[in-house]
Amino acid sequence: MNQGDAGSFKATNGPNQDGALLVHFNDTDEWAAIFLCFQSQNWNTDAATGHPVSDSRGGQGRGEGTRRPQPIVASSLRIVAALINPVNGEGGTEAETVTIINRSDMQASLDGWKLEDENGRTQTLSGSLSAGELRTIALDVAAGGPQLANRGGDIILRNADGAVADRVGYGKSETANEGWTTIF
Repeated sequence: MNQGDAGSFKATNGPNQDGALLVHFNDTDEWAAIFLCFQSQNWNTDAATGHPVSDSRGGQGRGEGTRRPQPIVASSLRIVAALINPVNGEGGTEAETVTIINRSDMQASLDGWKLEDENGRTQTLSGSLSAGELRTIALDVAAGGPQLANRGGDIILRNADGAVADRVGYGKSETANEGWTTIF
């Protein structure tokens, strides 16, 4: 059950190896879950290998499926939604989009920030977001920007210093309905 370990345990890392305990209460037909991670692990891991993205930065995390590990750096900007499977599919006329929000009570600059897919393709952002503002950004796939895979993947928001400010993941089931927006 290694994911995000360094040193002598790095060889046993793998993706999606977080621990969980699920409990079903028959009387009420309700489920409870306890998700586990060892403190020595790094929550921000490579989706393919399970190795830490950085040995010096870590944080808390959560869940499987649509997931949002906590960012490496504190940020008022968050990814809240994405149109992953636009109408007409890949190569169609509708663009894939990512929606971000400024959660703070002050304006936030987007200059130098980037959206990134799990394969490292990026799109540089610019401008600013007012307090509480949402912005939907059309991904420029033709210019080599991020591509949201219909099989599932990750969307990363990096600040101007290149640190992960937010990261969300989605599964294949969340892309099944063409033209539907996935909420994180």
